[in-house]
Amino acid sequence: MALTNAERCAQWRAKQNPEKLKANQKAANAKYVAKIGIDVIRERSKIASAKWRKKHPKAQKLSDRKQSLRRLYGITIKEYNELCKQQSYRCAICNIHADNLSQNLAVDHCHKTNEIRGILCTNCNTGIGKLGDNVEGLEKALSYLRNNGK
Repeated sequence: MALTNAERCAQWRAKQNPEKLKANQKAANAKYVAKIGIDVIRERSKIASAKWRKKHPKAQKLSDRKQSLRRLYGITIKEYNELCKQQSYRCAICNIHADNLSQNLAVDHCHKTNEIRGILCTNCNTGIGKLGDNVEGLEKALSYLRNNGK
């Protein structure tokens, strides 16, 4: 795709004096914000983002997944997929395959150290969490089932 004359000129100016270009862009941005207001800009941005999300639901879902993996566990989607592959796409506790689940396999991690322990189905991950994320809680539950199981 050929560049317009204005685009070629802008590239040339950026190469000649990038600091001046950055300062000019910053000043123009401040002028624009002062003219229409930051609230209007934020609202326009929200509307544009909502339109994009509606138009690209699969890409948005993947983007959300990538962000949550990075934010919560400090891993990339590639690292998550590698963890799943290492476990043959199965829950480390009940061995159910990811294809038989309605949700993604969950990243199980220690809440004290944030160290990832493995990949679990939602039921197993929630279960150990509700039992206190510790061996004692699981042993108490096991003892209860042994003593009261029928």
